[in-house]
Amino acid sequence: FALPVAVIVAALGGWWVAGRALAPLRQLTEAAESVRADHLDWRVPGAGGADEIHRLATVLNAMLARLEQSFHQAQRFAADASHELRTPLTIMQGELVGLLRSGELDPAQEATLISLQEEISRLDRITEHLLLLARFDSGHVALERAPVDLSALVRAAGEDAELLAAAHEIEVNNEVAPAVVVLGDDAHLRRLVLALLDNATRYNHQRGRVRCSLAGKAGIVELRVSNTGPGIPLERRSGLFQRFFRGDPARTRGGHGLGLSLAREIAHAHGGEIVLVEPGETGWTEFVVTLPRSA
Repeated sequence: FALPVAVIVAALGGWWVAGRALAPLRQLTEAAESVRADHLDWRVPGAGGADEIHRLATVLNAMLARLEQSFHQAQRFAADASHELRTPLTIMQGELVGLLRSGELDPAQEATLISLQEEISRLDRITEHLLLLARFDSGHVALERAPVDLSALVRAAGEDAELLAAAHEIEVNNEVAPAVVVLGDDAHLRRLVLALLDNATRYNHQRGRVRCSLAGKAGIVELRVSNTGPGIPLERRSGLFQRFFRGDPARTRGGHGLGLSLAREIAHAHGGEIVLVEPGETGWTEFVVTLPRSA
């Protein structure tokens, strides 16, 4: 009778001792899993002792400190470089405008200056997007929280997209529900919608189609932007929202690969999400943005 009791007591004792011994490791694992890019200042507990677990915690904390320093340096570099580039680009843009208005250029010189003006405008957009992304990364973007008539915003953005699409004979269809209101920043939301419409127009076929729909549901707003075109290969979709992502590997479409990344940051800042979905129609690509709806 004593042998089974001894075995049970030994098993329970071993289980208790093992649990006590592995508890610090579980705490380290949970703390390490909670560390994210926006919370690199977190540290794992248990550093400062003399055993191997405490040494492991000390090494992990030192590694996190180095990562935090490198991450902040990269953020500052992107923000400072973008800020410093904007002034000379603005000056060059002004000089080119002055030369074009002078009326002293022959047609070949005028065409060259117009081409330079377009490239400078493109560089200015890239620096503006990089500066915004750096601010989103650092959490220093000041968002206004005011009711925004998203219906009117999407209709206006759709009209702008029609002007861009006319050069390629692309048809733009808007289906916008009335009086859809969200709480957020009007300028950033407009930038999000225009980024999606610009992608839908740029990565399309000649005489293709773009569909933009806005609907309000129970507590949420759903914006859908879909387009015909070559689509996004399955092997490239994992990096869809990364900076400088190109759906066109040959880089022949003229984009700079920051639009979708910035659109996702704006959606997240408004408590929403943006995803690529299967539209159910062959030859179509569709993005869906969901945002909390304002009363």
